[in-house]
Amino acid sequence: MSKRSSLLLVALSCGLLAPACRVSDPTAEQVIPWNYVADRVPAQVDVAYGPGAVHRLDVYPAQGTPSGIALVFLHSGGWSSGDKDAARVHLIPQWLMDRGHVVFSANYTLTANGTSAFPTNVDDVKRAIAWANNPARKAQYGYQKVIVVGTSAGGHLALLATTSGHAVPDGLTAAAIRPDAAMSFSGPLNMLTWGAQGTQEQRDVQLAFFQGFWGNSVASPDQVPELARVAASPHAFVDANDPSVFVSSSDTDPLALAAHNANVLEQAYTDVGANARAWNDIVEGDGHNLAFTNIAAAQLFITKVAAGEL
Repeated sequence: MSKRSSLLLVALSCGLLAPACRVSDPTAEQVIPWNYVADRVPAQVDVAYGPGAVHRLDVYPAQGTPSGIALVFLHSGGWSSGDKDAARVHLIPQWLMDRGHVVFSANYTLTANGTSAFPTNVDDVKRAIAWANNPARKAQYGYQKVIVVGTSAGGHLALLATTSGHAVPDGLTAAAIRPDAAMSFSGPLNMLTWGAQGTQEQRDVQLAFFQGFWGNSVASPDQVPELARVAASPHAFVDANDPSVFVSSSDTDPLALAAHNANVLEQAYTDVGANARAWNDIVEGDGHNLAFTNIAAAQLFITKVAAGEL
């Protein structure tokens, strides 16, 4: 199957399925090859996007024909580990920068010494988006639109920063922190019930990472105030004017069970009449595999954002 026909198949699947855009399980031609060479390195490192020491990002120039899109990439690590260097080896940002997209790989505040980074980590993401939205920055690096992208914990922060645009960090504006779209790969998205989702075995896996987000003063969802759990859940803030989202997850991933996370976000978009702007890519039976996704659908989503169709 050619690349063009592969993308067309994805488009037809999205156009026919309801209530939102359900992406079909990927074929061999629609995933990143396991032996894809991730050898791109940043042209600039430790560029400041805000006033804090953690506010640093690396710049990966677009490869080939520029797409007009910049991706603010957020690493995984359970909210308590990892850094922006992940973009040097992670297949998703490497594959996307080879498709003409500029990639800004950003650090954000991590949970440390048992103290939760929330909501400071979300504000960090909004600052990175605002930095990328600056007109001078767009002219400097040659793009017009900004998409915030994250894997696992980074995917959660990307979606939460996108739907909670009403909460504006000091010194910024609502317009500045608004991305043109957001993408999450294997991100836990429903913190209202996270830690108590699925089977007992799956819940045990969630609880192993629970303090990475909430800190060590809590050990289970019932110890976290409900309002705090709502405030950490992207679906709780969805309204009809929110940007389009692409969510990729597995139906067997204990950390991001599609039925309890991606589907809940999809339903929130449907409830406000914005179902066409929620693309839900559910990969069957692949666990917490951050790179196994329908990458052809992800690229089609980005193409449509660039064209103003989403």
